[in-house]
Parts: sequence; C-alpha cells; structure tokens
Amino acid sequence: MTQIQAVDAARYDSFRGPTLDSTLWRPLITPQADGSDWVYLEPDARTTVADGTVEIEIDRFSRAHDSAQSPDNAKHLVMSTQAFAVPAGKTVTFEIEMAARKLNGNPDDHRDGFITFNVFDLQSLLVFDLINTGTRTMSVYERLAVPGLVDGENAFTYVVDPPLCGIQTTPDEYQHCAIALDAAAGSVRFTVDGVLVYWVPSLPVIPTQLHVGMGLMTLLPIEDGRSVSVRGQGMVGRWRNLDYRVD
Repeated sequence: MTQIQAVDAARYDSFRGPTLDSTLWRPLITPQADGSDWVYLEPDARTTVADGTVEIEIDRFSRAHDSAQSPDNAKHLVMSTQAFAVPAGKTVTFEIEMAARKLNGNPDDHRDGFITFNVFDLQSLLVFDLINTGTRTMSVYERLAVPGLVDGENAFTYVVDPPLCGIQTTPDEYQHCAIALDAAAGSVRFTVDGVLVYWVPSLPVIPTQLHVGMGLMTLLPIEDGRSVSVRGQGMVGRWRNLDYRVD
C-alpha cells in the first residue's frame, strides 16, 4: 500500500546509489484492455546512481504501443512509492534539477523525445510536468483518459512553450525546475530557474495527494492503428536535488 508522506520540507532521495532505492521508486504500471499490465521500462535503459545524481540513458527507444496513447508516449518512467499529502489550504512545492541530451533525434522537436519531471495524481489523473529536450524546456498539463475514471471529453494534453521567458536550455546543463500546487486557490505554477513559465489558474479537481516521477518520453499520435514514435532516437536524462515542501 502506498504510504502518504506529509512534511514541511524534506529531500525525498539523496541518490547515493549504487542503484535506485526500490523503497522510494518503482516503475509505473498500468492495466491494459486485454487484462495485462504495461510496465514503463525500456529493456536496454542504463541507470546510474551516484554522488547525488541519477542518470538514465537509452540509446534507442524500443517500447511502443499501437492502440493506447499513454503507454506509447512514456517509454521509461519511474515514480515515487510515496504519495505526498496535499493539505487543504496549503501550497505544496516539488523541486528538482535536471539536464537532458537527445540522441539521434531532432533536439528542437519535443515530440521526438524529452525527459520529464512529473507531478501527478493517480486519483484525478491530473498531470503536471516540466520537460527538457536538451535545447528546449516546456510545461505539460494534462488529464489522462482512462475508461471508468476520466472519459475522453474530459481528458486533455497541453504542451506549453514559453518563447519570451528568456530561459536558455543547452544539452547536459542543469536547470532548476519547480512545480507548486496551491490547494487554497486550486492553481499550479511551473517555474524554471526561478522564472514563471506556465500557470494553471483553476484546476477541475484539487488533488489530495501527489506522486513524483522521472521519465523519458515521446509525444507522437498513433497513426492508423500503429505507433510512429520509435525511429532510432534516444535520450539521456539526469536528475538531482529532489525536494518537497509545504507552505
């Protein structure tokens, strides 16, 4: 059973290695229409954990799904085993530093591949991400479509590019990313290196608990019943200094 963590301020994982701590992280797993489970792990991913940093490298994406968009998008995603409480009337903030480099793909096309810092609610299926292609940083705000939970009319995915914010993104260079949910206002703020890059002023549902995640993804729509997301490209992602606080 998922434990709920409620603290004023804390470092979730110090990333001391030599592997990801299985008491703190697990792969995302979702049920499929045929009754099987889809495990969001690339078989050839190389994960290194040392000196306060986790690095995940995939030379070439191989995982694809021909009929469901979410498992086709997320090639490799690990999520926190902890669910972080969202106290009523408080603001919860998740912060991390991350850096990216694209392999054999177009670094300026986010659809071709990116790394993520994910903050999400498994109950309302709301997702708040900051993503990095190696040359571009953007925000993702979405609500996933899952039969019986959220129908297609209430699901959405928005990728927001802040062209005038002045954020400079270069391969392998860390950026400080923060996602803050204000439960009193029902809003979410996305900041990069202290600059506000996106703001959701009114959420359809205010989550009561959130998970965090680190992932490597694409974002290409399935065409005529076939995935087109795997075309020889890969990604390298690095994450460090993952903190959580309540104000």
